[in-house]
Amino acid sequence: MSPTAELDPLLAHLTSTLGFLSRALAPAPLRRIARAVLATISNALWDNVLSRHRFSTAGAAQLSADLEAICRVINKAIGPGVAEMGLRKCLEGAQLVGLPVKGGKSQVKASNVDDNEGGDDWNAWGGDEEAAPQKETRGDTTSVHADLGLWEVEKRLFADNQSAREVLDELDFDMLSETEARAVLGRRVELAG
Repeated sequence: MSPTAELDPLLAHLTSTLGFLSRALAPAPLRRIARAVLATISNALWDNVLSRHRFSTAGAAQLSADLEAICRVINKAIGPGVAEMGLRKCLEGAQLVGLPVKGGKSQVKASNVDDNEGGDDWNAWGGDEEAAPQKETRGDTTSVHADLGLWEVEKRLFADNQSAREVLDELDFDMLSETEARAVLGRRVELAG
């Protein structure tokens, strides 16, 4: 899916500006500028898109394609993983509003955390590997878990705060609060009544 036409000016501006800055600046000031740019983009998307518009399945897919296009441009100029860290709240919101109506079963191989699971995100911002947040280590295991569907997530998210936090943890969402997740999921057309 190609990005929305309204994003073309933003993508062109980001490509030219960040391309120039990546050649002209050292990595540390470039990352500071990237954080500021990403915070502005994230706030604009959250306030003007995720909080105001209703989403069908196709609309949520288009939002995800638009976010991927922005991430691709920024990561190309700044480095891998930088855009995902700066737009994490919007990416989680897009993933939540884009949940499939029905869940299914899938097999997921959990890799050992020693292969720098938490460090990649930290290093995207130029943090020291030694200072990177550490996560609990797990061995190499294959587990079967149910992919959560829209109706199950909606039921659990609106049940109570404990249930909401548990479902957000299952979806690996760190940035969205229970209140924000409820507001975003309420923007889904199928749940409108």
